[in-house]
Parts: sequence; structure tokens; C-alpha cells
Amino acid sequence: MNIKRTPKVREDEDNEPPKKLTKLEIVAEEPESERFDFTTKIQCQTCDMEIPATSGNVLLPVTSVSNVQLPSIIPAVLSAQTMARQSDIQAFSFDLKPCEHAFLLEQLPNTLSPSEVTDRLSHCSSCDLRGNLWLCLECGNVACGRKQFGGEGLPGNSHALQHYNATQHPVAVKLGSITADGKADVYCYKDDDEIIDNDLAIHLAHWGIDIANVVVTEKSLAEMQLDLQYKYSFNMSTPTGEPLQPVFGPGLTGLQNLGNSCYVASIIQVTSIPSG
Repeated sequence: MNIKRTPKVREDEDNEPPKKLTKLEIVAEEPESERFDFTTKIQCQTCDMEIPATSGNVLLPVTSVSNVQLPSIIPAVLSAQTMARQSDIQAFSFDLKPCEHAFLLEQLPNTLSPSEVTDRLSHCSSCDLRGNLWLCLECGNVACGRKQFGGEGLPGNSHALQHYNATQHPVAVKLGSITADGKADVYCYKDDDEIIDNDLAIHLAHWGIDIANVVVTEKSLAEMQLDLQYKYSFNMSTPTGEPLQPVFGPGLTGLQNLGNSCYVASIIQVTSIPSG
């Protein structure tokens, strides 16, 4: 597949000079789909013929190809992460470790038909949310996670946490984060931490999920943390952009940071705030 990427021309940028750099900051880049038009050309080397595939960002039906997987392969290639992006994400996940609760996990019998499994995996069992869903690897219950503030701002009503409190089933996996190479966001509520499940493929297969056929639909927790790092603003300003004004007095004056004393200073500051 040959991929041609053409920068989009924006009306508001036609005659504007480059903006002057006035401060050092990290600015998150727009998605490539917002900055470029993509045209792909599929060439069969065996038949020496071109296969119609895409035009711009819109997929066209491939009717002359016997390989029915081609329409799904093309968008997967276009949305694949670069090695640099994968390296950055890995930096946020390097300290994850296996968990004994995943290792000793005993799964309840799966008595659902394939159609019932598909329906169960599509929405939260306690509300109508269809995103940020977590699958309990022990009983197969699907529930929404906690709302993620900042970054993506994912919806959630904490029903997965409520399920753990009611059943004490500790290990859950985020459905939209599962990749074909067996990686996913796995969380142990008993340890209250992200973990690695070395038997994730087996545990998912028990509930009718074949990782070889899954498609990532949501960003992982590491990706959202990375996005927050790129978007974080170091400006001392209000949400409206106005500079913060120095204040002092009872309940306002902080402690000078001595290098590594910020955590201690914050605790002392909180305990010194007058009640009422």
C-alpha cells in the first residue's frame, strides 16, 4: 500500500505570517487527520493491478478483491502508532508488574451464547454508557469506569468500582484498550493499581473475546497521561488567560520551596488553613 499525505490548506492560514515565538511551551499537535488529506493506493504485486481502496479520508468499498480483510486492514495501517509514540507510551507503563490476583484468578463458567456475549460487551450493565467499559475477568460483568478528569474527560459512573465493592472480584480490563498483541489496561481493585495480566488472552477467550480480531477503540490510560503531559500549561494564569495576582495573608501565604519540600509544604499549608 502506498500512502500519500497532502497538507490541508486552511483559509485562515493563507496569508498569515508564522506566529512569533514568545514563550517556551509544549503544545499538543492536532491529529494528522486534521492536518493532512490521505490517499492510498493498493497494488497487487502478483496480479500487477491496482485495487481501488481509499480517496481522501473516506474508504471506498473493495468489491473486486477476494480478500475481505482488506477494508479493515487499511484503516488499521493508517491509524497505527509511530515508533516514537509507542516509545513515549511505554515510558509511562514501564513500572507495571504482574499481580497475584490475576495469576490466581478463578473464572466463573460462561453460560452465554455468542450473541449474548456481544450484547453484554456493548454497554454498561448498570447504565446506558457505551464507552470507558471494564470487563470483570472473574464473572464477565461489564461496567463503566470512573470518570477521567482532564485530557479526554471520559464518561463514567464508577459502576465497575461498585461491582468490586459488592463482589470483591478484583481484576478488570478496559475493553476499548485491548490490542491484538495481547496488551490492555488491566486494573486490580484490591491492589488499587494498574497491573499486567500475563494470561490476558486466555482470560479474555473465556468470555468470548479473541484478541486476534479486536480493534482498539479508546486510548489507554498511559496514552491519556501522555496527552496530559503535552497539553499541560505551565503559565501562571487563570482559565481565562489572565495573569494570577500575588496574594498574602492568613490562609493564603504559602511556604517557600526548598527543592524537594513541595509535598511537605502542601500538607502544612492544608493543616494551617483556619476552619469555618
